[in-house]
Amino acid sequence: MPERDGRAPGFARRNAVALGVAAVVLAGSGLVAVQMLSSDRTGVGPAGGGRATSAFPTGAVAEGQADPPLRPLDDSFLDGDDDPLPVTARTVEVADSASLDVALASIAGGTTVVLADGTYDGDFGVRVAATADSPVVVRAANPGKAVLAAGSAMVVKKSAHVVVDGLTFLGGANTMLKLESSNNVRVTHNTFDRGSSGEGSSKWLYLGGADSHHNRIDHNTFRNKTDSGNYLTLDGSETQVSQYDRIDHNRFLKIGPRAENEKEAVRLGWSEISMSSGFTVFEYNLLEECDGDPEVVSVKASDMTVRYNTVRRSQGVVSLRHGDRNSLYGNVILGEGRPGTGGIRLYGVDNRVFNNYIAGTTGTGYDSALSIDGGDAEAGGGLNKHHRVVDAMVLFNTLVDNATGIVVGENYAMAPVNPTVANNLLADSGDIRQVKPAVGGSLQDNTVASKSAAGLVEVGSTWKLAPASPQVDKAVGTFDFVDTDFEGTPRAGPKDVGADELVR
Repeated sequence: MPERDGRAPGFARRNAVALGVAAVVLAGSGLVAVQMLSSDRTGVGPAGGGRATSAFPTGAVAEGQADPPLRPLDDSFLDGDDDPLPVTARTVEVADSASLDVALASIAGGTTVVLADGTYDGDFGVRVAATADSPVVVRAANPGKAVLAAGSAMVVKKSAHVVVDGLTFLGGANTMLKLESSNNVRVTHNTFDRGSSGEGSSKWLYLGGADSHHNRIDHNTFRNKTDSGNYLTLDGSETQVSQYDRIDHNRFLKIGPRAENEKEAVRLGWSEISMSSGFTVFEYNLLEECDGDPEVVSVKASDMTVRYNTVRRSQGVVSLRHGDRNSLYGNVILGEGRPGTGGIRLYGVDNRVFNNYIAGTTGTGYDSALSIDGGDAEAGGGLNKHHRVVDAMVLFNTLVDNATGIVVGENYAMAPVNPTVANNLLADSGDIRQVKPAVGGSLQDNTVASKSAAGLVEVGSTWKLAPASPQVDKAVGTFDFVDTDFEGTPRAGPKDVGADELVR
């Protein structure tokens, strides 16, 4: 099959700072270097950036994935990295539910099943151990025009090297598309939308089961969910979360109204297996008006990476809810002044939160701009609890025009232990507030200022460093793992404070 027109595998980077931006006048007061807590932990730490614990694998990156391309700040990033579909030796065309059922029941490697325009009603199953050289493709003849009717579902079970492309799934079944105990399955360019009314709890796209690994969910659209449950649920077996999956370049749009729990747009892992390592990467996704749960994205596994996503006008936070050694960086969270919008909240051990840009959020408490929260259990405690924050690294984040800044230990009784909070820039965005003072650690070498005093200029939808900003080259400590900024610009030599590295 030829490559889709207009979907290049890479994309060019937009210029970070417009040419000819005048130097910002920095006279006057308002620039504060915060030094809130002294300790023997300076933020410089051992070689490699201050962490003397694990090797810290980061999802698919640990398997040698190339560095991501530079990230544009508009939504054009959604068109990136769109691989063509494989070409197979055989093609089977189907035009109704019965013929689709027959084709899938007898499918073998090296086959493409093409669905004609129309509506398909039933429970359809794929079970095939295909190979990379002889895969299976199930696709619409015309993207979006082959529709699985409300109440229908497709299950890909104990399968390998299967592609599902271009279908429309309408809600009404508990799960529209389920990948169970499968590997190397790609779900791409599908639309998941609300169908019949009166749905109960439903997980629209589910990945799980024993031996689930190396699946890719990309370039899909999820929209208009009203019942409880997730757009996308990543589970696993009873002891192990699905591993080495990649979830990228998807749109998650409009989930609501708000529930107290179990309505996250995306759940990555679940509490009972949250100490298992997933090595999954959730990247380059757009989440817009995802209002279903206090947690827009909820990470409940270990060794996961959440990076380069955009969250817009969503009433909730990106949460490291359960699990250790997770990495959350390069994300752009824009509240745009909408009530109830939040930023990032974290629990657990040895997590890293850096290079994130958070602006215009209005939430407080659980929905604060950046919450290093208190816990109600020690590390390794009950898996239905909020594990105490230990050895977190919160670095090089930029917060602009939020109702709150960085809040430490606000909820639950156990204050964070040994956090390193450094080189963050808070511009017209509150301050660093310790509701429960951290036990040890360092919360110094951050900047709290107005936008003008910090030397920020508005570029598109973000505020970035002007050439004369006093934040340029003023970061303290090495933190060698922070080698780019939130757009992917390299940080060479002395680093700048905040998520943005000035392009020189």
